[in-house]
Amino acid sequence: MTYPINGDIKQKNRVVHQGAHALVVGANLCVRPYQGRHRGLPLQEGRPPCVFESNTTTRVPPCWWTYVKFFLIVLVVTGPIQDLGASDDLKNEREEITVNLEGAIEITLETHPLMKAAQARVEAARGASRQAGAYPNPSVGLFYSRLDREITSGVRQSLEFPLKTVLRREVAQQGVKVSETEMEKVKLELIFQVKKAFYGLLLAQKNLEATRGFLRSTETLKRITERKFEEGDVPEFEVIKADVEHVKAQKEVEKAVGEVEIAKVVLNALLSRAPTAPLEVKGELSSPVGELKVEELLDLAEKKHPDILIQRHIIERQGINVTLVKSSLIPNIDVVGNISHDQVEDRSKPEFGVSISLPLWDRKGGAIDEAKAKKLEAEAQMRFVLIEIYKDVVQAFQSWSIARGQVEAFEKGLLQRAAEAKRIAERSYEIGESEILDVIDAERTFLTTAKEYDQSLFDLQLAVAGIERAVGMKLY
Repeated sequence: MTYPINGDIKQKNRVVHQGAHALVVGANLCVRPYQGRHRGLPLQEGRPPCVFESNTTTRVPPCWWTYVKFFLIVLVVTGPIQDLGASDDLKNEREEITVNLEGAIEITLETHPLMKAAQARVEAARGASRQAGAYPNPSVGLFYSRLDREITSGVRQSLEFPLKTVLRREVAQQGVKVSETEMEKVKLELIFQVKKAFYGLLLAQKNLEATRGFLRSTETLKRITERKFEEGDVPEFEVIKADVEHVKAQKEVEKAVGEVEIAKVVLNALLSRAPTAPLEVKGELSSPVGELKVEELLDLAEKKHPDILIQRHIIERQGINVTLVKSSLIPNIDVVGNISHDQVEDRSKPEFGVSISLPLWDRKGGAIDEAKAKKLEAEAQMRFVLIEIYKDVVQAFQSWSIARGQVEAFEKGLLQRAAEAKRIAERSYEIGESEILDVIDAERTFLTTAKEYDQSLFDLQLAVAGIERAVGMKLY
């Protein structure tokens, strides 16, 4: 309740109040309500207005408002500290680690919040399954009749038809299977994301390595051009062109360094580490060996993909639920036992009875139709899931075929020819048989070819990971 303070200031640091006792000490206000009238109404008869002086040196005994303020201050101060403590583990992950692909996947599956949430959902479903098999609790009662001077105590137990308990357990068990398969789906998605981030970091490092090689080539070209200019063999234009190309290479190196740091942030996030935590990876962008056939992949997806398995469990659960709803027409049996004690005659008499509910008005027709409709919905959803899975598998297979063709083209000599053209152009320019633009063009061609080769390896690895996600299992 809020007690308003009505009155006005008569003197400096002097307050007169008529609805509550008040004491002003510095910036503290202690209000003690009393049993009287307030809101500007007259005081109780014989009770004068309460006048208190402001005195910063006065010791004031604490009142209930002081304790409330203290509690609120503690709550406000300690609350954020506890919240910050929850994120200490993430912020303190500053040590440098080196991981390979398998290690990164293992850490992610152990620490990622989505995985922990999926595990919690599985535990919740298992708890619901255990609860589904619980028997109804008995009820007890005690009654007293003052007129008859009789005390009656009794117990009532509802006995459920055993088929209902069995069906309810089966429905709950299907819910457990759905949750477990959903956890496998989360695991499959996290593995794909880790592979994408891991290979993305390897690609960024390879691009940085190629760009730094290009920078070294421009430095060599710049020195050769300056020497040839001093000897009078080339005009100043070529020196300027070589210097411009060198500056552009430096900028490309800086950009490549930034891309590596961004890739580390992405992988650190999946590992549940601080975004800027030091991180190194061990691995290579290689070409997976093995042939894939789309027909075999489609068969594997139909057997292994989590979405299909989840939908099968849902269809089975809805079918059991239809039977469960129909079984609700079977009434439960309530067994009642009472003991009545007659205080007048000082004797007790036991009573026993049985009651059942008759399904006369509620025949569960609407509930049965609803359960059947949900089963039809689940079956239709199953057909949609199959169409989507088939589409994803075929698309992933086509991406793999394209990426594999690009890698094979590079590995058949395209990269080697670009490197040889670069070497010949540099040598020809050094002996004066070609111009600087020819050298720059050859070096740029080699840099682009090297980056495209690395990109094709990344695309191939990502395509394989995409097929594994579409199929629902590891292939290599």
